[in-house]
Amino acid sequence: MIFFQTALYVFVYVITPADVKWQLSTSLDRVVLHIPPLAMLVSAVNMGSFIRAGIAPPPED
Repeated sequence: MIFFQTALYVFVYVITPADVKWQLSTSLDRVVLHIPPLAMLVSAVNMGSFIRAGIAPPPED
C-alpha cells in the first residue's frame, strides 16, 4: 500500500508540466505527512492479524 501511494506521487510529479524542483519545494512536506498514517494503519491491521492468529510479533532488539 505504501509503495503504491509513493509510486502514485512520483508519477504525478513526473507527468505534471510544472518544474519538478518547484513542485518538490512547495509540496513535499505535505505529501510526506500522508505516509505515516498509512504506515500506522497497515501496522495495526497486521498486528490484528497476529493477535487473532495467536502469533506474537518478533521481539525488539
